[in-house]
Amino acid sequence: RHRVSQQVTVWDVATGMPKQKKSVGSKTNYVFGGIERNPDSTAWAFAMDHNPRRNTLALGVSDATVRVWDMNLQELVIFQGHAKDVCSVCAHESGDELLSGSGDGMVGVWDVKNRQARAIPGHEGSVHDVGYWPGEKGHDIFSVSVDRTFRVWDGNSAREGEQPLQLAQIGPGATAVLSAAWSP
Repeated sequence: RHRVSQQVTVWDVATGMPKQKKSVGSKTNYVFGGIERNPDSTAWAFAMDHNPRRNTLALGVSDATVRVWDMNLQELVIFQGHAKDVCSVCAHESGDELLSGSGDGMVGVWDVKNRQARAIPGHEGSVHDVGYWPGEKGHDIFSVSVDRTFRVWDGNSAREGEQPLQLAQIGPGATAVLSAAWSP
């Protein structure tokens, strides 16, 4: 039987030993799986991405939050805005922006410096992956959902306060798409 843990661990790859551990801890009243399945209201880190430029970790958490921690696992920022668990996160290479995908079907675009957020609606199911896609005027945004679609959004309109423009969609397909990646 597997044990679920609230721990995030930073490992020393050279020694194979843990360097830091920290409990995630719930920050909202949202309980992933409902109180019947999760009576202790345990919050789990479902997704993590490292930003080497700022040397931070972005966490997607089951309590519907996006968190930014430093490498000593000290919490720097907590973003709230999703209605359900955060399944995926992606840190922009600049360190100034994060993307999140959630069980609420939304893609979040988080301005880390100014502590502001934009939501990209459009999916009819949980968003299981998000990332940056090279575009003509910068980085566009992709999202992957259990609604069996892969979508590309205009990153500039998502940042400028406009309704984000959907540039492309693949699907719905015969099966759910759960992950994607860009490779030049």
